[in-house]
Amino acid sequence: MQTRIDKYLENLNRIVALDDRTDYKNLSIDELLEVLYQNALLKNQLANENNQIIREAIMPLEVKDDLTEKERKIIEEFIYMLQTGYESKDNGMLFRLYQILLRDALTKNELNQIIKCLYYCSFYDFQIQSMHPRRYRSTTFFSVEKYKDSYDSLSLEGKSFFLRCYGNQTLMDDYSLPKFKVILDFVKMKKETEPNESIPYDAYIVSIEKNICNGLEIIRSYVDQGIEVPKELKEGIYEVATHLYENLDSIAKTSLPIRQVYLYSYYAACFHNDKITIDEFLQKLDELTQVEQTYTLSEKSTCIIKMNSVYILYYMKYKEKDESKLKKELKDRMDMILTFIKTIKASEYTRNMNSDLISFIQIASKFYPYEELEPLLIQATAKRHTPTAIHSQSVAELCRIVLEYMLDTKPEFFLGILDGYNLSDILIHREDLMKLIYRMGMVHDIGKYYCIPYISINYRRLEDAEFEAIKFHPVLGFDMLNGNFPKAICDAVLYHHLWHDNTKGYPTDYQHTNNLPLIDILSACDTIDAAVDFLGRSYVMSKTLSELLVEFNSYKGTRYSKEIVEALNSEVLSSKIESFLKNRRKQIVYQAFILE
Repeated sequence: MQTRIDKYLENLNRIVALDDRTDYKNLSIDELLEVLYQNALLKNQLANENNQIIREAIMPLEVKDDLTEKERKIIEEFIYMLQTGYESKDNGMLFRLYQILLRDALTKNELNQIIKCLYYCSFYDFQIQSMHPRRYRSTTFFSVEKYKDSYDSLSLEGKSFFLRCYGNQTLMDDYSLPKFKVILDFVKMKKETEPNESIPYDAYIVSIEKNICNGLEIIRSYVDQGIEVPKELKEGIYEVATHLYENLDSIAKTSLPIRQVYLYSYYAACFHNDKITIDEFLQKLDELTQVEQTYTLSEKSTCIIKMNSVYILYYMKYKEKDESKLKKELKDRMDMILTFIKTIKASEYTRNMNSDLISFIQIASKFYPYEELEPLLIQATAKRHTPTAIHSQSVAELCRIVLEYMLDTKPEFFLGILDGYNLSDILIHREDLMKLIYRMGMVHDIGKYYCIPYISINYRRLEDAEFEAIKFHPVLGFDMLNGNFPKAICDAVLYHHLWHDNTKGYPTDYQHTNNLPLIDILSACDTIDAAVDFLGRSYVMSKTLSELLVEFNSYKGTRYSKEIVEALNSEVLSSKIESFLKNRRKQIVYQAFILE
C-alpha cells in the first residue's frame, strides 16, 4: 500500500511540473500544440494510474470500521505528505482519508481522536464547500456539539481541535449576532487561563479571530442596511481584538492567518468603536500593504491582495463617493494586485492566497462599473487557469458565429429578447447583439474563479463532493455580477448549464427570462468547445464535430433548442464551426500560452 501511495504523490508532482512550464515562448504554433497534446496524454495516463491506486489502496479501507495499526499509520503518513507537501491542495482526498480515521476512532471510542478527525473532516469539507454560496453550505463542524459536555475531559490537543471546530461554525450560516455571541462566549469561557498555559493559544486565536472577522462583517451589513449597530457587538469585537493585539507576539505562525490580518482586525475594531478616524484607519491599512524583502509569497499575498482589497472596501464605503476620485485613488491599487497575480505560478497558490484573491474579486465586483470590471475579471481568471480563459474566448467566438447565422436565417427566433425586442429591433440592433453574445461567452464561466482549486485537479477523477461544488459556479458567477452587469449577461451566467426545457441541469430553481434564445446559443457553444477540447480537459478524450451533432440531435427540444440544433445541422453553419475549430481555436490557445 505504501508503494502505491508513493506512486500517487509522484504522479501528482509530475502533473504539477507540467502545469508550471513556462518555456513555450520560442515555440511555433504547431510545436506548442504538439507539446500541449503530449502533456495532455501524459496527464491522462497519470490520472488513470492514480484512479487505479485509489480503487486498490483507499477504497478497501473505506468499508472497514476497524483499522490495523499498520493501516492507520499508512493513512496518517499519507495525510502528512499531502498536508505538508501540497498546502492542502488535495482537499477531496484529505476529506476521504480523515473519514476513514474518524470511522476507526468511533469504533475504538477514542474521544480525542474523534474530535481531531471531526475537525479535519469538517475543515476539508468546508474547503470544498467554500465555493458554495453561504446559503447552501452544510458541513460537519456542527457535529462537535454532541461532545460539548465532554470538553473538560479532553486533552489539550482535543480541546484545541474542539475550539477550532466550535469557532468555525460561524463560517457555515449567514452571520447573525446571536450565533456570534453564543460561540464567542463559549470560547472565551473555555480559554481558562493566559496564553500557552492551558488551551494552546493558537487554537484560541483561530476561534476568536474568525469571530472577529464575522463580527466586522455583521457591523458592515448593519451599516449597509441603515440599521444601528448594537453597542454590545461593537464593544465585544473591540475587547477581543484588543486582546489579540496585546498578545500578538504569542501567536503561532503555523497555518494561522498572517500578522497583518490580526492588525487589520484590531484597527477595524478601533475604527468601528470611534477610537480612530477613517483617515487614520486607512493610513494603518496602507502601512499593512507594504512588503518587506523577507516576506514569504503567502505573506506578500496578504499584504498586496488582502490588505489592498480591505483598503478599497473601506475607502469606498466610508470615505469617498465621488466616482472620479474613486477611480484615481483605486486604479494604482487594482494595478498592483493584478501585476502581483501575474507573477504567481498555478502550483504556488496556497489556501489563504486563494481566499485573498476571492475577497479581492468580491470587493471589485461590488463596486467597479461593469465596463471596467469585466476585463479585470477576465484577466484574473486567465492568469489563474489558462484552460478556462481559452474556453471562454472560444465559446464567445463560437456564439458570434452561431448568432450571425441565426440572424441571417431565422431572426424571428429572437422575438421578445432583452426589453421585448420586435423584429425591427432585432435587425436594427444586430451589431449590438453580436457584441452582447460575445460578452456572454467571455464571462459565462466567471464563477469558476471560485472553483479553480478544483478544476485544476487533473491527477485523479473528481470526488463527488468536488463535482457537486463545481456545479455551483453558475450561481457564484451570477452573485458576483448581479446588480453590476446587464441582466442578459447575468441570465447567461446563471443558466448556461440548464437544459432548454428546464428538466435537468443546474441550477434547478429557474426563473423566467426573455433572453432564453441567446442562452440557448451559449449552451450549445459551451458544449461544443468543451467536447472538442483535450488539451485543457485531459481527463476525457475529445470528440469530433460530427460525433457531437449526433448527440445534439438526440437531445433536440430537450437539452438543446430545436431551432439551434437544426441550425447546427446546416452545412453552412457546421462548416464555419469546423473551420473555427481547426484554425482560429488553435490561435487562441497559442496566444493564451505565448502572449499572456
